[in-house]
Amino acid sequence: MKKYTGRGVRYFFIATILALGMILVTGALSAYACSPGKPGGEEYTPQRRDAERSGDGSILSKMQVLDIVAGYLKRINPALRIGQVRDAGRYFVAEVLTEAKEIVQRLGVDKQTGRIMLVN
Repeated sequence: MKKYTGRGVRYFFIATILALGMILVTGALSAYACSPGKPGGEEYTPQRRDAERSGDGSILSKMQVLDIVAGYLKRINPALRIGQVRDAGRYFVAEVLTEAKEIVQRLGVDKQTGRIMLVN
């Protein structure tokens, strides 16, 4: 019977050390993608995929909000439609409708950033 103290064991230890090094270098052990307050956690809200608006203080118009919501609905479910859009202070509220014109959800769009948030 052969003893496994030669190259095989050495390769195993080298591979183990390299794997642990990769985990430490990439930060896989400290991933926080699903904890509260982090991206993907309980405070997650869908974001605009367009370029972020600059902090120049300009405010989105109702037509720009319609474009943002239309693009969002097209990505998540093309069968959904935009209903009434109303001004609610710091954000616009857009109703999301089914083909049967039933309200499924209300989306808020921040006037300054274009950020989409769920409104109940």
